[in-house]
Amino acid sequence: MAKTKKKAKGTSRGKNAKKAKKATRAAKKPVKVSWLAKGYPVLSSVVVLDDCAGAIDWYKKVLGAKQRMRLDGPGGTVAHCELGFGDAVLMMGSPMPPQFPPKKATLAIYVKNCDATYKDALGAGARSMQEPTDQFYGDRNARFEDPFGNEWSVMTHIKNVSEKTMPVRAITTATTSRA
Repeated sequence: MAKTKKKAKGTSRGKNAKKAKKATRAAKKPVKVSWLAKGYPVLSSVVVLDDCAGAIDWYKKVLGAKQRMRLDGPGGTVAHCELGFGDAVLMMGSPMPPQFPPKKATLAIYVKNCDATYKDALGAGARSMQEPTDQFYGDRNARFEDPFGNEWSVMTHIKNVSEKTMPVRAITTATTSRA
């Protein structure tokens, strides 16, 4: 007597086979990928710092940065770190010569209170470059160099100035500062 094989459940060529074929087609459809990674602005700044780990802590403490990600390297180095400042991202890492030598930057950031941030920065070891001053374009700003060699301009918007009146304000500021 010949033995007959029993069909295993779900292997018939009927409805289940059609469903499997549809699922395979759907899985092969390429996923559309945006040219801009989710959660990233169009422009980001990058710094390569000798004491990157120290800078990360300083920027979080003094400037309110939020650490988005961090990949540590050997010997206390930082392979890559991303700090969020509102909707901006500062990417940073430790030097990895010859591809990534130390690279400092000049950065500008809007803060709620320019005077307080400036004072906090100096208290945390920054060097003053300009005390808080009202500017003709409607911002109050100050400048300092952080302990890692980066120059920062911290700004608070205090007055809306139209493009029409800005040139007049600029000339007035320039002539009064020379006197």
